[in-house]
Amino acid sequence: MLFANPASRTIVGRSRIGGDGTVFFLVHESDRELVREAAIATWEHGIDKTITVRSIRPDGRVRYLRAQVRALRESEDQDIISGRWFIAANDVTEEVEARESSERLTALLEAATDVVAVFDPNGELLHLNRVGCRYLGVSDEAELIGRAFFELFDPASRDRVRKEALPTVLRDGTWSGEATLVGPDLATTMSLVVIGHRAHDGTLEYCSAIARDVTELKEVQHALAREATHDALTGLPNRTLLFDRLNQAVMRTQRSGADLAVLYLDLDRVKIVNDSLGHEAGDRLLVEAARRLETCGRSLDTVGRLGGDEFVIVAQDLDGPRGGVRLAMRIVHAFNEPFDLEGTEAFVTASVGVAFRVQQEDTAATLLRDADVAMYRAKEAGGGRYELFDAEMRAWATDRFETETALRHAIEREEMHVHYQPQVRPETGEVVGFEALARWNRATTGPVSPSIFVPLAEETGLISVIGAYVLEHACREARQWTEHAGQPLRLAVNVSGRQLTQPGLLEVVERVLDVTGFDTKALTLEITESVLVEDPAVARTRLEALRDLGVRTAIDDFGKGYSSLAYLQRFPIDIVKIDQVFIADLGREGPDTTIVASVIELAHALGFEVVAEGVEDDVQLGALIELGCDLVQGHVVAPALPPAAAAEFLHARDGRDARPTAGVVAVSRVG
Repeated sequence: MLFANPASRTIVGRSRIGGDGTVFFLVHESDRELVREAAIATWEHGIDKTITVRSIRPDGRVRYLRAQVRALRESEDQDIISGRWFIAANDVTEEVEARESSERLTALLEAATDVVAVFDPNGELLHLNRVGCRYLGVSDEAELIGRAFFELFDPASRDRVRKEALPTVLRDGTWSGEATLVGPDLATTMSLVVIGHRAHDGTLEYCSAIARDVTELKEVQHALAREATHDALTGLPNRTLLFDRLNQAVMRTQRSGADLAVLYLDLDRVKIVNDSLGHEAGDRLLVEAARRLETCGRSLDTVGRLGGDEFVIVAQDLDGPRGGVRLAMRIVHAFNEPFDLEGTEAFVTASVGVAFRVQQEDTAATLLRDADVAMYRAKEAGGGRYELFDAEMRAWATDRFETETALRHAIEREEMHVHYQPQVRPETGEVVGFEALARWNRATTGPVSPSIFVPLAEETGLISVIGAYVLEHACREARQWTEHAGQPLRLAVNVSGRQLTQPGLLEVVERVLDVTGFDTKALTLEITESVLVEDPAVARTRLEALRDLGVRTAIDDFGKGYSSLAYLQRFPIDIVKIDQVFIADLGREGPDTTIVASVIELAHALGFEVVAEGVEDDVQLGALIELGCDLVQGHVVAPALPPAAAAEFLHARDGRDARPTAGVVAVSRVG
């Protein structure tokens, strides 16, 4: 370098640059070859060359210089080495950095997967990236530049964004919301963010907008919201939405005084479908049931599924109670038709309870409760029918709830006891054993009939606990009696259908026999014939396991159900107990004697022992002796006795050989 003016020193940040080195000393090493090539080109062609190079200041900062290079030659043949050049340079750092920043921003915007737009304070579109063009169905942003940014959206979004976005950006700097972008083929829901950019003087220079497609997200959110409020299997409103709709209906009727009915529906015999055809068929049944209910109701009614096989219909604006009754009748009638489960016909009826809002204080919860109570009464009456709720049902439901609560504490409060009814040989009066019967002496109300608490225990699942309690107490006491009598004594204990079909029964029996020491072969478990009909496969498996253990089984109340002795032969049964309904007129005119004679004869032929229960008088007893019945039990012998009275009865009969007669034991009748 031969000379550098003062401005040069300022640009490159050096106090001296003339006469102390080459020009390359001031240029970034990556740009030195560019300077060399420009010098050669200007010398060879005699023209000026403009280049942009970087200069490194002593503090390490980079400055961009736009330099014009000119060769200074006195003649055309002057040697390059001895030549001179003149370089005039301007500092264009800010210009280059701004351009690079703009290029980087443009590249970034074009690489973005979101829609990016820039518009001025008047809303005029200045830039739209390729993603935005694709959504709007244009090939180039030039087709849209100059249009109002807000016109890209549907009318509803357009007005809202225009009214909300700019004022908010001016105040807070940003605005966010949702808007629908309108393309040629479809409208897309966008999550939109608008950012304001201000000039040095604080005025709004331009706005940038970023819009993200949230259509799929919205669909997922909608699906999740629907899942939270609708039943996954049937698509009906679930408990949450149903209760909300019912609350709204109650509030409307409070204002308008219109009629409102709640119908609580439970399908009958669904378990049989599940057990015989499988749970997939059961699910198809529930779906078809939901469709039938929807056709029974009106468009303004809400049909929902509470869970399992329970459904609810909220019926508004009825033409009086008759409207609710007609709806219940349509449902019952609709479910009288068979269901086609992929070629298999299934008959499943419906039990319907109907509750009307008749009092101002009736709420959604009380209406559901009342309809549920009425439905339960319909099911108790045999199912396939409807019942209307009334005040008497409410009292019954309250009493039933209190009874259930007390029953749950009956054992721990020592209110549950075991009584024993003797079983004797009719011709000799010999005591062969006892049937153990559960008795509940409720502290607040006194004795509760087994016809009340046993079905309640079955329904609530308490029967397993009560059954295990009765079995253990009976086995322990019977073992003591056996030891005192010095002879084998049989014990019969009832097992409910629920106990038999649930797993764990065998383990309970084994444990009780182990802890009490009672003889396995002396234990008989009694079941009702209905269990064999409802779930024959499970029943057979349980009965075979009990026989392998050494426990005998008896069919209780034979004749009340639908099975025959031939049917019973398919199961490992040892004893048949003839129901007392056939004993009542035994020995008198009527067909009962013939029926009982046939049962005894056929049972003996099949290898069954026969026990007659409910024997009340000497006429019945005499007839049973003539017919060859093996054992009898009933008031002609003795009623069900408390443990102490049963032990006394056994002791009094020990060694006696006399036919029992009515009134042999003076014990008050307890069951």
